[in-house]
Amino acid sequence: MHWTLDKRYRILLEINNAVITNFSLNEFYKALSNELRRHFDYDRLSIFIYDQKSQSLTYLRIADGIQPEGFEKKIRPLSSATVARLAIESKKPVIIKDLSSYSDLPAIPAMIKAGLTSTLAFPFCKSQLPGFNAFPI
Repeated sequence: MHWTLDKRYRILLEINNAVITNFSLNEFYKALSNELRRHFDYDRLSIFIYDQKSQSLTYLRIADGIQPEGFEKKIRPLSSATVARLAIESKKPVIIKDLSSYSDLPAIPAMIKAGLTSTLAFPFCKSQLPGFNAFPI
C-alpha cells in the first residue's frame, strides 16, 4: 500500500478527529481501532507503555484481534518484546513485511504460529519540547 504524503496526512487527521473526543481509555481504544480499520486491514492492535527504569512494557490495552501465545501478560520484559524493543531502541517505526524472515528473533515464532505474517511497531516518543509528543510518519 503506497499513499501520497497528502493522503497520509489526511488519514492522520481523520484518526485524530475520531479519537480526540474520547475521554475514557476504552472509548479512545475503540475509536482508534475503528478508525484504523477504515483505512487498512489488520489482525492485531495493542498499545503499551515502556518503563525505562524497569526495562518493561505495560499493556495499556491488550491486543484487539489475534493474541499470540505469551503475549497475554499485562507486563512483559522488554527483552521478550522483539518488535517493540527494535522500535524503542531505534526511536523509529519498525515494519516487518515477512515475519518468517525474522523467525530467529524471540517472540516472532509465537506471532507466526498465531497466524500473523507481518507486523508494524510505532514508538510514540516524547520530544524535547515540553508538552509535545512526536509520532514519526
